[in-house]
Amino acid sequence: MSRSTSASPDLERRSRPLWQGLALSAALTLLCALVNAAYGLVVERQIVLSEGPVLYAAGFDGFEDEWQTYEGRLAARIEDGALRIEVGQVDTVAYSVAEPSFGDAQVEVTARAVAGPLDNGFGLVFRLQAPRQGCAMPAPLLCELARVDAFGVLLRLIFRPQSQQASGYYVFLISSDGYYSVWRADGLGQAPRRMSTWIDSPLIRQGLGESNRLRVVMDGERFRFAINGQDVPLCLPDDPQGQSTYSGGQCIGGTLQPELRDARWPVGQVGLAAYSTVSGGPGVVVVFDDLLVLPLLREGAPA
Repeated sequence: MSRSTSASPDLERRSRPLWQGLALSAALTLLCALVNAAYGLVVERQIVLSEGPVLYAAGFDGFEDEWQTYEGRLAARIEDGALRIEVGQVDTVAYSVAEPSFGDAQVEVTARAVAGPLDNGFGLVFRLQAPRQGCAMPAPLLCELARVDAFGVLLRLIFRPQSQQASGYYVFLISSDGYYSVWRADGLGQAPRRMSTWIDSPLIRQGLGESNRLRVVMDGERFRFAINGQDVPLCLPDDPQGQSTYSGGQCIGGTLQPELRDARWPVGQVGLAAYSTVSGGPGVVVVFDDLLVLPLLREGAPA
């Protein structure tokens, strides 16, 4: 005797709500994915207001919530109206960054090493690629949905947690014994490498307790650097993967250039950094004050 393959009317009525629920779940998942993609584009292009005489300013009086602070062998804290960074281990960069992100702009700060070896490094971090803090989901809507049991497990399977490490940054450093350099860190947890080697300059006020005003101009893929109001050249290697040296006023293995060109990150956060060199050792302590982010002044534009 043959067996019928058709479902009974009662079974069809019971199955219809199940398929409708699955279709609704699929539609919600697709909607979340679309919202996530749109949100990701917004985050990648997030900048502060680009109009006005000042885009951002930090005098470090009441800015505790806008800057990273932490304690330990590497420490960053706000005290006495300044940001203080301490580096207690050798060949290490410690930094603190502000929350806003910027595209084209110029950033400047007053920096002063107050303890440790003269063979040190300190200065400006720019175009830092920082992770989003808080919820591991890549969009606020998904964070809210993840709290609902019906969606939480599914969303955590679809979207991987966000990394809590910076994926890259540039840093412009000077030293208390009169040198400057530009570095770039690539990838999660990677140590920065020199893009422009250490160059000695009479523009730097040497010694502990001496203040220097540093500036970085970010213009698309072009970057210019200044110390105490004067632009400084870079010694860039002929081989982008190699290293150059500077001696006797000559850039060896490279050429002196007025600017750095690098198109890796069009937008990023700005911050402040201190560095303990291999030869100088740990114990570096630097204080920073009067940070400004200003609109980019292009040629022909009114000041």
